[in-house]
Amino acid sequence: MGGTSGALYSLLFHGAAKAFTVLSGYDAWVTALEHGIKLVMKYSMAQVGDRTMLDTLDAALTELQKDPSHLDSVGFQRNLNEALKAMSAAVALTLSMKPRAGRATYVNPDLLNHVDPGARAVEVWLGRAIRSMITPSP
Repeated sequence: MGGTSGALYSLLFHGAAKAFTVLSGYDAWVTALEHGIKLVMKYSMAQVGDRTMLDTLDAALTELQKDPSHLDSVGFQRNLNEALKAMSAAVALTLSMKPRAGRATYVNPDLLNHVDPGARAVEVWLGRAIRSMITPSP
């Protein structure tokens, strides 16, 4: 991770922390992710689609925002699995994106032949957190 990622994660978690002062459970986690993303976007001026960590974060949020209150445990598990799939797809899409934020904007486009490392890093840690909530099939 480069030096910038520390500042971005600080913003993400600072924004996320506020949700836990008023909410709990699943709603707190989803709201925390939403608030964290908004704070990163506010101060970094990066947007979803800029080939950054935001692409993966937003993909997860979109799936996790699907209302789990009416879902049984099978539906909840399905939402979590869909979030994992969406994150993987978002990471893969960064390979073909033109970078509009972050250090990749300074790199020769001919050398951008890998997925965005920030997007991939989010897939690793957030994916692991989500997997920890998935109940193994019998």
